[in-house]
Amino acid sequence: MHDGKPEIILPYSIHAIGHAHLDPVWQWTKPEGYHEVFATFRSALDRLNEFPEICFAAGSAQFYHWVAEAAPEMFSEIKARVLEGRWLLVGGWWVEADTNCPSGEALVRQGLYAQRFFRHHFGRIATVGFAPDTFGHSWTLPQILTKQGLTAYIYMRPEPHESEAVPAPLFRWIGADGSIITTIAIISSYNAASSEIKDRIRQTIERFSQTLPHIRDIMLFYGVGNHGGGPTIAAIKEIETLRKTCFPGLCFDSPDRYIEKIQPHLDQLPIVRTELQHHARGCYSACADVKKWDRQTSSALLVAEKIAIMAALTGHADYPHESLRTAWKKVLFNQFHDILTGTSIEQAYIDAAADYGFATSVAQDTMMKSMRAISAAIHTDDDDHPLSSPFIVFNPCSWPVQSYLEFETDLMNPERHDSGTMAWRNSGERPFPKVKIVLRDAIGTAVPYQMMPTAAAKQENQPYRIRLLFRADVPPLGYQVYRLDYSRQQAPLKRAPLKIGATTLENDHVRIRLNKRTGGIISYFNKTLNRELLRAPGTTAVVLEDWDDTWGHRIRAYDRELGCFADAEFHVIEKGAERVRLRVISHWGRSTMVQDFALHRDSAALTCNLSVDWHEKYKVLKLSFPTVLEKGRCTCSIPYGFIERPMSGDEEPGQAWIDVSSGDEKNGFGFAVINDSKCGYSVKDGDIRLTVFHSTAWSHHNPEVVSEQDHPRYMEQGIHEFAYRLIPHSGDWRDARIPHQAEAFLMPLISFPARVHPGRLPGRHSFFTTDLSHVSLSAVKKAEDGDGIILRVVELHGLPAEGSIEIPALKKCFGCAVNPCEIKTCLLPLDPKGEVCEVNLIEEHAEGKSLQT
Repeated sequence: MHDGKPEIILPYSIHAIGHAHLDPVWQWTKPEGYHEVFATFRSALDRLNEFPEICFAAGSAQFYHWVAEAAPEMFSEIKARVLEGRWLLVGGWWVEADTNCPSGEALVRQGLYAQRFFRHHFGRIATVGFAPDTFGHSWTLPQILTKQGLTAYIYMRPEPHESEAVPAPLFRWIGADGSIITTIAIISSYNAASSEIKDRIRQTIERFSQTLPHIRDIMLFYGVGNHGGGPTIAAIKEIETLRKTCFPGLCFDSPDRYIEKIQPHLDQLPIVRTELQHHARGCYSACADVKKWDRQTSSALLVAEKIAIMAALTGHADYPHESLRTAWKKVLFNQFHDILTGTSIEQAYIDAAADYGFATSVAQDTMMKSMRAISAAIHTDDDDHPLSSPFIVFNPCSWPVQSYLEFETDLMNPERHDSGTMAWRNSGERPFPKVKIVLRDAIGTAVPYQMMPTAAAKQENQPYRIRLLFRADVPPLGYQVYRLDYSRQQAPLKRAPLKIGATTLENDHVRIRLNKRTGGIISYFNKTLNRELLRAPGTTAVVLEDWDDTWGHRIRAYDRELGCFADAEFHVIEKGAERVRLRVISHWGRSTMVQDFALHRDSAALTCNLSVDWHEKYKVLKLSFPTVLEKGRCTCSIPYGFIERPMSGDEEPGQAWIDVSSGDEKNGFGFAVINDSKCGYSVKDGDIRLTVFHSTAWSHHNPEVVSEQDHPRYMEQGIHEFAYRLIPHSGDWRDARIPHQAEAFLMPLISFPARVHPGRLPGRHSFFTTDLSHVSLSAVKKAEDGDGIILRVVELHGLPAEGSIEIPALKKCFGCAVNPCEIKTCLLPLDPKGEVCEVNLIEEHAEGKSLQT
């Protein structure tokens, strides 16, 4: 090719789209990103005024929200340009989020709040998804995007050299449920300054000519980006010059018009039926804190919404819609791909911690007020056990949950008030007599329990407090009243203690043995299956070399082992009939790990609360569970779904659960790991490795070379805590209901104290029930418009389901059929005569989607 001469043998139409990639947080903090939004939008408006032919595309509803609040005049200008068709709404999400770490419901909320913001302020929604800088794209996105009103998806990463899954820059992406979205890969970069435009065009034409020679329309994004900026005068004039000299088919255009141009070729495009990974692998274990904040805050908000709806159905409380919506938006902002992945500078996470703290506080306040309102409507009086004090246990899951729960309270001392009513109080004026407390459920049946130390450091500090551990049984999306009976009518139920030794834990289901040197589990024998589940020797905590940058750009697998934690100390910290706990303290380098292993009476699962004081640099910490399932099938959770992956040992993103099962239907068995905050895994030959974290310098990006002379600060230094659970099972992960167990692990039973009083609700009750066995009513919230209730019905096993959903308070029961891997959204009007209907993920009606009532 030579400048000034026609260079294109085949005629190409090149659609140039002005754009400003803007990271609100990355190598700068939120205040600087906030400022840059205004500067970039002002610059874009100026260019649109100066050059009537150009268009400008911008996503992230958060940016528009900031401008609407602080610069209404500028926002009015933007609205005029949107109406004109030259300011282009793209993305349809609150921010350009990571799509691997957030929960499925969080990805739904990204579009729900953004598209409704666009509809409210601009009279239209975005139709093109836009995530050019996001590092990977989960397989559930085609369904989520299409149900948010998006017809196409534009991305850049992974690039061709990073993934073999994508054969061409245009393809039809089909999700696990069968949803299809037209997908466009940006070639080379989402930025193009004036000096780079010609090379971008050449690179794009070359890629299309190699993979899609029959398509003559290509797309180019130009403008300064990352720290904002957008189209420059120089870039616009360069495009005008190139159109006159080299590329006569070059024009200023929009993504929507480009998609219209390629519409006739859609049936000829290749098909992709998998996830779009891997631009970077290490980022899914970078900055452990932000991953934990996000998963736990998102879960807390979902629980708060469910309990708030329960309270609203009693008629004793209003649903706090605005405060919950505001809290969600704080979470959504911090799911931005450079925040949640841990690739921003250290100072950025001060702001993130504040946002997550705010959202968690809103969730906690909502739960407290809602539980109190519900308890006021429950009949907690019990004539058969008048000397008793009630408390209520709530279940936020849509199936019955039987799970162990700790409840702490004051011992109660009966005293007569002048009014003659019986009350309980702890005056602290005299020691209480020794009492034999019986724990009873809602119908008065005695429940076995284990007495525990209270939360205070020493029991002597709180002589009038008690803490009980018991196995609660609570109906779906409901509650059960339990009570502490002080009447001495019968002795507390007692059961034989479980077995625990210096390095062993055992119940009727499993026998577990730990290595005396490393503290790792070397034997996990399942008595029911009569199988050893881990191949010995095994270890739990493995340290590996972390030789790459924060993103893990050049990493395929963390497989250079340096050693494992050892010099273990063992302490029996709990003996009982319901649970035993063994504390293991081990060391590596300058770091110390404390693992509290807990085995309950009625389960083969082992739960661990882990704390590690980490002081290593450029090292990876993994927990290794070398199962005997070397030829098994590995399945991993992704947002609102699952995916089967090869056991290659490669580092992969994941969510709350991962499972390896034998695949033998007759004698099948498996082993699952669930956790409360981790997003990175690797599995090789049945060895499940959960990535705890990796500890590079903050925001280190190759080819930069970091040395101690730079005085860098390193990630993950200090104390980190999280929890995980090991679940051996017969059959595969579906038989063991692993997705259900993982959801219940993230959203456990909640206890709340209560007073004795009459009420219209019984001692045990469900507000929503369903006989759809392998689904989750994952979100229950007030509708964004009107007084209806939204139910998000998510199929968990990849199998069709058909049944009914009942809401007693509304006197409604409706039929519901769910396709494999489907995310179905139901709108329930509060009017008893109103018809239940299906809506999309932005709560707009879908034609012909009424549900049977």
